[in-house]
Amino acid sequence: MNMWQKVLLKGVWIVAFVGAYFIVTSTIDYFKKNAEPADTEPKISIEELEDRIIDLEAELEETKSEYDFLSSENDELRESIEEHTSFLEEVDTRVSDIEWAIFE
Repeated sequence: MNMWQKVLLKGVWIVAFVGAYFIVTSTIDYFKKNAEPADTEPKISIEELEDRIIDLEAELEETKSEYDFLSSENDELRESIEEHTSFLEEVDTRVSDIEWAIFE
């Protein structure tokens, strides 16, 4: 290696270490500025969380019962549609028979 390559290599190492130093120090400063103090109270208390959980469980039960009710109504409507469809098919068959009887 000649002398210029050694100088250039030392310059690269110096720039790398200075860059790493600034990156590390700026990261530490960022986390120091944005960290919450350890002595602050939480934004919501445990009692409030428990109350919200109870409310959500009650809402879930209501939603389940509504779903079950709507599901049973849906099944009843499907059965009704099937009955009406079969009735309409019978009527269509009778009309077709009458049409054939008239035109023959």
